[in-house]
Amino acid sequence: MRDIVKEYQKKFRRNHQRARRYTALLLALALTTSLFVNWQLHGVGIAKTAEYLCGELEHEHTAACYEKQLVCGYEEGEPEDWNATMTDDGMSFDDTFDMDDDAFGVDADDPGIAAHSAEPEYIFVPHEHTDDCYQEVQELTCLEEEHTHDDSCFDEDGVTFICDKFEHTHDDSCYTTTYELVCGLEEGELVEEVNPDYDPVALFEEPVAAKPVVVDPVTGPPVHHHTDACYEEVLVCGLPEHHHTVNCLSDPLDGTQDEDEWLAQTGTTLSGNWADDLLAVAESQLGYEQSERNFQLDDADGETVRHYTRYGNDYGNDYGPWDVMFLSYCLKYANIPQSAIPQVSSVLSLHSQLRSALYNEETGSGYAMDFDGDLPSDAAMPGDIVIYNGTVTKAVAAESQPLQVQDDSADADIALLSMDAAATTDTAPHIEEYTVDASTVGIVSDVDKDFGTLTVISGDVDGKVAKVTLNASQVTTLVSVANAQQADYGVATPDYKVEDDADAITTIKGLDALDYLTALEVQRKNGTEYEDTNVTTISELLHSSLTVTDIPAKAIQENDYCVHVKLPKSFDVLNDELISGKLEDTGNYDTCGSYRLLKGNDGCWYAVLRYDQNYIRQKEEADAGADTSDAKVTSNVSFNFQWNQSEVTSSGFNQIEVNKDYALDITINPDKTPDEDKKDDKNYDLNQSVKDPRYNGSDAYLDYTVTLVVQNEQAGPLTLADSMTLPTGVTAEYVEDSLQLSVKEDDTALRITWEDDNGERKITLGSAGSPIAAGTYSICYTVKLKDVGETAVDGEVINNIKILDTTISDDAEESVKTDSLVITSQADPSDYELPSTGGAGTKLYTAGGGALMLAALVCGVCRKRRRERGHVKKPASFLTRRQN
Repeated sequence: MRDIVKEYQKKFRRNHQRARRYTALLLALALTTSLFVNWQLHGVGIAKTAEYLCGELEHEHTAACYEKQLVCGYEEGEPEDWNATMTDDGMSFDDTFDMDDDAFGVDADDPGIAAHSAEPEYIFVPHEHTDDCYQEVQELTCLEEEHTHDDSCFDEDGVTFICDKFEHTHDDSCYTTTYELVCGLEEGELVEEVNPDYDPVALFEEPVAAKPVVVDPVTGPPVHHHTDACYEEVLVCGLPEHHHTVNCLSDPLDGTQDEDEWLAQTGTTLSGNWADDLLAVAESQLGYEQSERNFQLDDADGETVRHYTRYGNDYGNDYGPWDVMFLSYCLKYANIPQSAIPQVSSVLSLHSQLRSALYNEETGSGYAMDFDGDLPSDAAMPGDIVIYNGTVTKAVAAESQPLQVQDDSADADIALLSMDAAATTDTAPHIEEYTVDASTVGIVSDVDKDFGTLTVISGDVDGKVAKVTLNASQVTTLVSVANAQQADYGVATPDYKVEDDADAITTIKGLDALDYLTALEVQRKNGTEYEDTNVTTISELLHSSLTVTDIPAKAIQENDYCVHVKLPKSFDVLNDELISGKLEDTGNYDTCGSYRLLKGNDGCWYAVLRYDQNYIRQKEEADAGADTSDAKVTSNVSFNFQWNQSEVTSSGFNQIEVNKDYALDITINPDKTPDEDKKDDKNYDLNQSVKDPRYNGSDAYLDYTVTLVVQNEQAGPLTLADSMTLPTGVTAEYVEDSLQLSVKEDDTALRITWEDDNGERKITLGSAGSPIAAGTYSICYTVKLKDVGETAVDGEVINNIKILDTTISDDAEESVKTDSLVITSQADPSDYELPSTGGAGTKLYTAGGGALMLAALVCGVCRKRRRERGHVKKPASFLTRRQN
């Protein structure tokens, strides 16, 4: 009995081991099938990323698209149109066969008719020039000018002859006649002519076969029988032929913006310093990306992919290379004139047009320099422009390739024709990218003199506006924007010093119009209007308007159309939107030029007026009369300012000299210091709101709007701090190009920037010295929550924003506003969408599944047979015992 039990135990172990091996085999087959199917589905997913937006179906006309249709207009056996077989008098053409030639009024034996009817015979003969081959040409060789005396040839008295010309009228003797060959043939060249010896009448003298006699002519209409000529292949499929290319993947509306949207993101307050303004505009564009879905192929090579950008649209070339057009955009919105730095679209054109501005060692002039890897570490300044050698990404179109079939048999051709368009292509149209070395441009944002590197802001850095770090050896051309400003206006900027003259006044060009200054108003803002005042406080924000009267237009023209007016040193001009602008005619308010306020290195501010040349000429024509010195120009410039506290006294009366004939009498009082219990702690009102999340894949986007109410006007800047409190497992980042500022019921352009500060985001309104007017400001920005659709988290997202310490309120930091939003994980199984299948065909998967089922069936049958054999075969010890 014990032996029997042991035998069954061994048998059980063997079967168990065999079952484990079969199970492992089945698992291996299942894993292989699963991996294969997943890979095939992955391939289908990649193909589906080529989403065609052209609205057309891939189609090529085949024989199945055509149908043979009857076009003759007759049914089989139908009599043909009787009218088609009738003459104009109602007789059948068959009836005319029996009529003689005289019945038609024509003598067939007439030689003239025979000669007219026969075809002429042509032969080739050598060409000989005749008079017809030449054309007569007359050339005027007379040196006299045609002139007939009239009243203008006499003095006003009509008697005295004052004309210095001879009376003369051209005749044949004034011309020389030549003959020009015009036939276009060479002497002796073979030409085709009619054979003069050919006699067409002889053709009609040959014997003519007798006409057949119609015994019983047919008088009824002929019966129509269809032939191949009655049918025509007609296109009936209704689909136009179309082959998908890379252009079919483009969405022409994606990424398009109008100028208002540009300015909302470009909105910076210009200071009047070109370098600072250019850098500020460039920084406002950081993070902008080209439209990846809106593109066209380059017209020149037909393969380079050009993406849509706002810079190309602003330049007038939506799909052009935009690295240099980004620079042109920044130059334009920094109000830097093209006369100083050209706004072009290519590096070659920029360098070519800057040749006149290259530095000249002999004269010391010029503001651009070329380098060959030897740029000094201290040569570049923030706001300068550099041309450098870098690496750029080039995108090219890769069109669909036809499927290559090695088998050229008839069966293979039929199989290929039966496949759909997607199956007969090896790859779908797509875009391939690779990097190339090229010259491009950048705006310097930082200089590291210790390491000899520059940080520049460039366009088209992998399709976006971004910062790039360069070695000085990469720079080939440097454009000093500060020197360009000095060369254009002739006034030294604070960052660029020039030699002073004997009176320590900055040497400038243009007409000194200080003696033409007739008014310099000091005004205070009252609501939306300005009112004159002669009593102010020492730190009050003030407004001024200067007027220059009766400047001779001729003097303006002689001074290169540039005029400057020196302001009193006690005026400290604010760097706001009035620092520069259009110059208007005081009579009709037409634009007549531009103005800019600049600070010289003598500490004084200058109003520099540049007049339009056409305006000055028109002024001379309209006002001058007989004497051009009678034309006069009057202009007005407005600006905001504060008192230069080192030049005035706050103890009362101040007399400020403007020019030799004009002075200002102003009473300046110290600022009032309010009692602590009366301090205004409510200068700001801060509110915040957030919209429902927007989801893009696994990421969520929160759109915040902060409403800031400023009760009283103050000097800028004003800084706010924004921070996020997030649930565990959630990370956030601020979308860089989402920051926007709008002002309610005001078109004031106020600069807004932000930067990261140890996890907080500092938002700065305005700049030093620029006023922040009372009003309501809306600040909008977007925060991206990463992977909330893949991370199973639920929780509260809290956004905190506060106003940092300012001079107006010591309690400003307590003005904290918090807004929260409850988010839930988007990883909801009910939203899961099964992937599309069938991209590689269903037969392959059916065969694989059938093979797997067959393998499982075979394994099962084998196990059953072994089990049955195990029951029949008895152990030897058992048989021995039974025999005993």
